Amino acid sequence: MSIRRAVLVAYGLLLQLYPAAFRERFAGEMLQVAKLAEPGEWPLIFVDTCLAMVRCWLASPDEPRPFPAGQGAYLAVGESGLPIARILQGLVLAMVLVASLCYAGSLGYLSLPKCHAAAAEHISR
Repeated sequence: MSIRRAVLVAYGLLLQLYPAAFRERFAGEMLQVAKLAEPGEWPLIFVDTCLAMVRCWLASPDEPRPFPAGQGAYLAVGESGLPIARILQGLVLAMVLVASLCYAGSLGYLSLPKCHAAAAEHISR
């Protein structure tokens, strides 16, 4: 399997994590955009998709908000508005995001700023 095909399969699986209504309306178009993208654009597409997915799930009108209206961000243990399924979805999204960034770094699409690159070179000596 080519790298392009593997990335598109991974992206298609990532799109399955969207809420059903959003996925039915936009997944085909999003996959088409990914197919037309250059390999250098894939990390940006993955990151953008992961961030949009988080926003989509948190803003879903048919599910409760993470925090009830008027309540601050501080909750007692056990009073979280997020069910375990939502926390696991966040974990999966975070893992995909980290894996995408690692993949992009291994291909040389991401580079360290000059000061960090100089420090890394100094440490490796």
